Amino acid sequence: MDISEVQSQIPNPDAEQVDEDDLGAVAPDLNDTVLSYTQDLKNNHNITLSTSQATFINQAVGQLGSAPLTETVLPAQNLLTTSIPRSYHVGTGRQLLAYISASLREGPAKAQHEVIFVTCFWAKSGALEDLAGTLLALNSLHTGRKNKLRVRICISSVSAVQKIFHTSSPRGHTYPCNAGTYRKLGLPPPEMLGGLDVVVKSMFFRPVSVLHGKYVIVDRRRLYLPSCNVSWEEWLEGMGVFEGEVVDRFWEYYRDTWGGGIAERLPLEAFEEQGNGDVVGSTNAATGGGGGGGRSSSGTPAGGGSAGNENSGSVILKDTFCGYYKEFPEGTAMPTIFLPQPHHATFPPIRYIPDFITQTISKCLPFQISPKKMQLPSTPQNVFIVELLRNARKSIFIQTPNLTSPFLLDEIYKLATRPGGEPVRIEIVTCRNMMYLEQLVTTGFGGAKLDSSFDTAGERIRWGASTESCVSELLRRVNGTYGMGKHELRVYYYDPLPIPKGVARKPKGDVDIERGGFTEQEQMSMARQSHVKAMVVDEEVVVVGSANGDMASWGTSGEVNVLVVDGGFARGVMEALEMGVGGRRVRWW
Repeated sequence: MDISEVQSQIPNPDAEQVDEDDLGAVAPDLNDTVLSYTQDLKNNHNITLSTSQATFINQAVGQLGSAPLTETVLPAQNLLTTSIPRSYHVGTGRQLLAYISASLREGPAKAQHEVIFVTCFWAKSGALEDLAGTLLALNSLHTGRKNKLRVRICISSVSAVQKIFHTSSPRGHTYPCNAGTYRKLGLPPPEMLGGLDVVVKSMFFRPVSVLHGKYVIVDRRRLYLPSCNVSWEEWLEGMGVFEGEVVDRFWEYYRDTWGGGIAERLPLEAFEEQGNGDVVGSTNAATGGGGGGGRSSSGTPAGGGSAGNENSGSVILKDTFCGYYKEFPEGTAMPTIFLPQPHHATFPPIRYIPDFITQTISKCLPFQISPKKMQLPSTPQNVFIVELLRNARKSIFIQTPNLTSPFLLDEIYKLATRPGGEPVRIEIVTCRNMMYLEQLVTTGFGGAKLDSSFDTAGERIRWGASTESCVSELLRRVNGTYGMGKHELRVYYYDPLPIPKGVARKPKGDVDIERGGFTEQEQMSMARQSHVKAMVVDEEVVVVGSANGDMASWGTSGEVNVLVVDGGFARGVMEALEMGVGGRRVRWW
């Protein structure tokens, strides 16, 4: 899709605006939580949601009203918040993590009191070496200060052995603070980190439940939301940078998930620096703006953009490569919904074993094997994304590494074959030949058969066990029923540029593009797969975070995402993705 085409499709921010006094007439069933949220947006941020936006939020909150707190993680009213997006980036995982590391050391948002670093997969790599170097640099900056810099490192997957012997306690495992343990983790020894208060912790729940969320919280004021792990994969990744109230929601989630519900107090200086007694993290003092008013400035592909000058409003560090990016220097608060997904210690339905056998076996296991007629877990992530898709009016864009979730495939199929309504353009960018074994395990070889999943002939749909089989089945069924609707479905797979001959390869077979003498832009263009997770609906609602379109992210894994309602932010994300992918996608027939 051409960037100019993306820009031309952004809706008028003044269109379909609903006055707060008229919300009851437009949506008489608007529940108290959503009504209070819309009033807060208008009174405190001068933002008025459109009818369609208020309706889909109301429908999702209504479904979550009966869900237990174990599924919603936070009360529904705490999920509805605002954020101040600062930038969105597309680059390789190592590039994005290097940018986070540089931001911790320098610039207006450098770490002063606390760094919460949460990731899923943790492996020896160049990215891990960079992180170890960052800890040493932070130690040098903070040695001799009155209060140590608090650093919390949270990981979920280190090795197969770790998963087999990992504790099942919801408090997880805290690694001993000694040189031998830190050496195995790829970290500097504790005696070299005297200026830091470091705690390293892991959580994993058998059989296959990882905490897949990835985020970095700095001083409870800034949130980095990358899609990448700390690993050796040379993949294309995305990252949003946020400030404002949403940071509080992420810290609450971290506290309840990783901290055992115990809040750690920041030093008094952290509160005094707010200047007005505000709670750390509540940085929503920026100017308000309309629902589509988040204009984005063009980011340069190299050089890191302009300096991090607070007077200019720029948040991009000078001379630090940060991928292709779009910057939002105005500091405009935008309607935002925090979308967590708690882990579920279950195993997916197994295709070739009857349910009565798996349910009998489950009685002898510490976890449950799901029946083939699965129900969608009522989590904020799942409920809001489903309602968002069902209420789409013009377009849906999805970029995901894998596409094996029967729930997501079901919604796409129903929308693509819907006979009525305005035409909806559906565009999906995914990958081929990626994490194939993981897909087979997490789908139970394609064992799920949803109660609601029927084609137009009344035949129950069984989706496949891999992205390739699921996409083929989706296209076959949609193409066979195109006459029923006016909607357009296009699926692409990411196609990297070829690697020149003679380039070194890593021990696990990935091309070592970092040692090939290539520029940062060339490294991006040769990223072997796309690991970006992003969804844009009607060019005005964006979902970014850790969730893939696969069975694991919609069922067993713990995830974190944000949903932002703003046309300008949607345009910025689409432009960054277009620049980052750079046309390296092929139509899937």
